[in-house]
Amino acid sequence: MKTKKIYLAILDKINQSKLYSFAFIMVLSWIYALCAQLTIPLPFKLVPIYPHPLPIFACVFLFGWNGVYAYFAYLGQGIIGAPFFTAMRGGIGHLMGPTGGYLIGFALAAMFLMLTMSTGKRSLPSFLGKLLIANAIYYAFALSQLALFVPFNNLLQIGLYPFLIGDFFIKPAIMLFIMKAKRGF
Repeated sequence: MKTKKIYLAILDKINQSKLYSFAFIMVLSWIYALCAQLTIPLPFKLVPIYPHPLPIFACVFLFGWNGVYAYFAYLGQGIIGAPFFTAMRGGIGHLMGPTGGYLIGFALAAMFLMLTMSTGKRSLPSFLGKLLIANAIYYAFALSQLALFVPFNNLLQIGLYPFLIGDFFIKPAIMLFIMKAKRGF
């Protein structure tokens, strides 16, 4: 219960002041940048395993549009050269590389989640369905761009299969825990 009071106090403070909101968005963007550095390289793969989508989706559910704005702040800082992307890289070139489609897809998936969060019935199947669609959105962009760098017959093996367990089992379990702790179904 104490955690919920702290969470509500933070949200109240953020909503009261543009300065607090800006600072909060920047801090979230830096958290996203830190999470992008936590990678598990895969042998002979262009795309490492990393927990990046989880904090993005969690912050969208917990902090609403501020979570989405923070992701755009993260992208913007990375594009202008801050070492925010995987392996402490930055610059527009990284966005145009093999993993750039994931970065763009995460933004669109976060916007989808935010736009649909308040629509429809608040139920477990609805929540899981929205999460599944968000995953499909970022994979559509990710695989489209990755296809420019790998042979088509290896595309799913490199850009999708290594991530299925995390994206379709582990991430939903953690997100369910977060949603249950926040407000339940």
